[in-house]
Amino acid sequence: MQALCSLYDVPAAHTSLLVEMAKSTQEKGDWLESSPQRFGLYLLMEKRATSVTTVTLDVIHGLLQTPEYHEALQADYPYPSPDDAVAQRNKRQERQAAFWDRGDACLKVVMSEAALRRLVGSSAIMAEQIIRLRYMARRDGVSIRYIPLDYATAPSLPGAFTLITTELGTSAYTEHLGGGRVLSAPTIVTQARALANLATKASRDIGEWQ
Repeated sequence: MQALCSLYDVPAAHTSLLVEMAKSTQEKGDWLESSPQRFGLYLLMEKRATSVTTVTLDVIHGLLQTPEYHEALQADYPYPSPDDAVAQRNKRQERQAAFWDRGDACLKVVMSEAALRRLVGSSAIMAEQIIRLRYMARRDGVSIRYIPLDYATAPSLPGAFTLITTELGTSAYTEHLGGGRVLSAPTIVTQARALANLATKASRDIGEWQ
């Protein structure tokens, strides 16, 4: 990859990202296996992203989860060992820090109202999670919205996916039982952007939720 970038005079910043991405696709533990740690390439892109737009279903997005919410959400996950569970919690903290500590983070999240109503852990944990959502929504470049459960065509809205933009362009990311996929075909990105706009039109600002 580095040789190709040199051959085609790719700028140094782009070369660095491409080389990192090439390495990440070889990290089987993070990318190919079906586990919460499978996000190797996606996490690299997220850390370098200029903007992230994500449509979720009934779970708060990982970049917005409080530690208590995340721990309660993962309480029954069959980790191989307690150390693996700790490693997963640490990775979530590192992921959030890498994204938010830059100061120029741009995030747009549209979720189902079910994510706000679903009791994860306890009422106290959910109350703190909602406070965090409203706090983060006040940051520049951040939009957090929800689709009401009584929205007429809510069942026909798209499932979970993410549009992520880096200096190399925009890709769509989806997850499945075997891991995750980063899709960069223009037709797919265009379709994902249209679906994200559809979900946004059906949504309300988190500040309106009671």
